[in-house]
Amino acid sequence: MRMLELHYGKPANLIDHLGIRLSDFEYHRLHYLKNLIAAKKSHNAILGAGQHEHDFQSKAALFWATIAHQLTPQSFDSNLQAFYQSWKFKQPDLQKLIALCAKTTDRDIEKFVEQFAQSDRLADYAIDELTTGRHSGAPSPFESQSQVIVVDVRESSAPSGSLAPFHTSIAVSRLGELAFPAEIEVVFADGLRQRLQWDGENDAQRFGLISNSPAISATIDPEHKFSFDSNFANNSKTVAAQLGDEKLLGRWLFFLQNVAIFWSSFSG
Repeated sequence: MRMLELHYGKPANLIDHLGIRLSDFEYHRLHYLKNLIAAKKSHNAILGAGQHEHDFQSKAALFWATIAHQLTPQSFDSNLQAFYQSWKFKQPDLQKLIALCAKTTDRDIEKFVEQFAQSDRLADYAIDELTTGRHSGAPSPFESQSQVIVVDVRESSAPSGSLAPFHTSIAVSRLGELAFPAEIEVVFADGLRQRLQWDGENDAQRFGLISNSPAISATIDPEHKFSFDSNFANNSKTVAAQLGDEKLLGRWLFFLQNVAIFWSSFSG
């Protein structure tokens, strides 16, 4: 997978024909998730009972891609080279590679390994709610909400004179058994992009932002660093519905994802 990305690029390094584009990464992701969802429906606790070896290859590809995304590509490649030099012609110890990667990031990679090395878990991160509007006076609309993380970005955004600031409320959730840290990117009408950090420990979290400009969209994991997310279609939300019917658009995206999963089934 890594070699295909280096030589042919990431977006469509496996299939790029007649408008159909598929990367090796997406192929492995869809193949693994298809079989994992099937295993969950049949009440198999661990994927692999009666499954093909390719399932484990796909899981390994997603596993290392997720770890690589926590580092810079240059840092991950450097760690691989250092690991190879230390363990060439010897039986490699993958725990040493994981420990090496953990030193170059502040993310808890060991916890991620514990969750996925010996088990298979579904995960789905989603933006559940996004509202924005002006608010003046007290109390703040966030005071009535429990466990909300409030961020004031007025110093970073364009001034709005004497007008009341905008208050933006964002609700995110983790659907599934996996807890993994994620970023939320909020885009404002004045061009400001604000990144929020969420540890993913709770099933849900609410953020409140105070700004001089209204928010127009919010996206969780905007760079798709978490490869095991089972549904990218619910990772973003806009304040205004797009393409006329937001519900219809969501169903269409879900249909396209299932078509891609169906195509991947022919390989295994």
